[in-house]
Amino acid sequence: MLLAALPATGEHEARVRGFVSGRLLAAWCERDGPRDVEACLTYLRAVYDTVAALDFDHRLLAERAEDVFGCIPPMVPVTELVIVYRRHASQYPDGLERQAASVVLEALRANYACE
Repeated sequence: MLLAALPATGEHEARVRGFVSGRLLAAWCERDGPRDVEACLTYLRAVYDTVAALDFDHRLLAERAEDVFGCIPPMVPVTELVIVYRRHASQYPDGLERQAASVVLEALRANYACE
């Protein structure tokens, strides 16, 4: 169960809300504690891997992949994902109450926009 793996600093919020918020993910990604760092990296990589799987199989989304995902490169190091997310979270703090996965996707689309 994912909630069992959450750092204690976010477990209660995630249980109450039923999902990880963008704000909670931003907090994990800012902290240095090993559980927070692990939660941040794992969450970002999971969202990225899901996006990559859907984006590269255009049959799942017909012709709208660029509209949905932008032009996210196929191999982004997790450290870069953290930088992209932190920057986006600091620029758009009002949107962090939403589900973290949608905020991560928004950050990726903004950072890797199609030219």
